[in-house]
Amino acid sequence: MRHVNVILPKDGYFWVGALTPTGLRAFKVTEALQCACGQASCSHIESVKSYLRLEGRAVPEESGPDLPVSCPICGEAVRAAADRWRCAASPGHYWQHRGEQSGVKAFLTQPHPAKQGAFYEQTIEEREAFLAQVSHREYSPYHPKGV
Repeated sequence: MRHVNVILPKDGYFWVGALTPTGLRAFKVTEALQCACGQASCSHIESVKSYLRLEGRAVPEESGPDLPVSCPICGEAVRAAADRWRCAASPGHYWQHRGEQSGVKAFLTQPHPAKQGAFYEQTIEEREAFLAQVSHREYSPYHPKGV
């Protein structure tokens, strides 16, 4: 049985549903023709190209996966995995790198205006005492226990 691909256009990418004898599998293909399967050229990319031609839109040139030369965290080799890269040493290095690039690490480890106020200025003991004191507020006549 031949594979049948169903294209669902989204903003900036396409979902390609591959109907196979074993069921439906979905793959994400970007407008730059990069597929989540990690291959440089595959049936999903060809399906998107055909869809774009039928819609009368220009077909961009394939660029292949956007991979760094090596892992920016440890320097190990990387390979394409879905719509990102994967380090040979640790799959968590991609997310660590993304967190450092987006400012998440700085927000979690440095003082920030959003983390100011009485609750953050308390010691751990003061905070635990406050939380114990207000724990009864969780229930009211309108929201009885167990609801």
